[in-house]
Amino acid sequence: MIDWLKNRLERVVGEDSNLIRQAKKGNKEAFGNLYLKYLPGIYRYFFFRIGQDKQTAEDLSEEVFFKAWEALPRYEEKGWRFSAWLYRIAHNLLVDSYRKEKETADWSDFYLVEDKSLEIVLAEEERTVLYKAIETLTDDQKQVVLLKFVEGFETREISEITGKREDAIRALQARALQKLKEILEKGE
Repeated sequence: MIDWLKNRLERVVGEDSNLIRQAKKGNKEAFGNLYLKYLPGIYRYFFFRIGQDKQTAEDLSEEVFFKAWEALPRYEEKGWRFSAWLYRIAHNLLVDSYRKEKETADWSDFYLVEDKSLEIVLAEEERTVLYKAIETLTDDQKQVVLLKFVEGFETREISEITGKREDAIRALQARALQKLKEILEKGE
């Protein structure tokens, strides 16, 4: 199983490296393939960080790729996934956006439910409780939880994205999980 995962990761990194080399030479189709591959995750990152404002999430996502295209000639592979570089750009845009708007996300509005079957209503209630618990976290804790558990980044990659030391990332994660645990246990 571990060998399969290692082989898959090497193949994905190799595919990205080839597309990056082509895109750096001006191949728009290669960059388009990178765009299609990473746009859903970047969009999800913004959507979960800023709330239900789909238009803003879309605009910021597009801006990430515009900035990435402009900066691509200076991009160097340093052992980090290409996606970590994109998320670093996204992080910087998000910080700039927060500075401009000074608004926080309402974590309870991340979903729309039309069919109100009992199963969906129960799932909706669970999400609402979880989103309210997540809302109590600091912005840094929310970001670490999102990058780690939704996007699946490793601690070292989150460190690269956020510009924080790995031990600081681990501490933020531990505090966030402890706080979520306490809140969710109280609610049961």
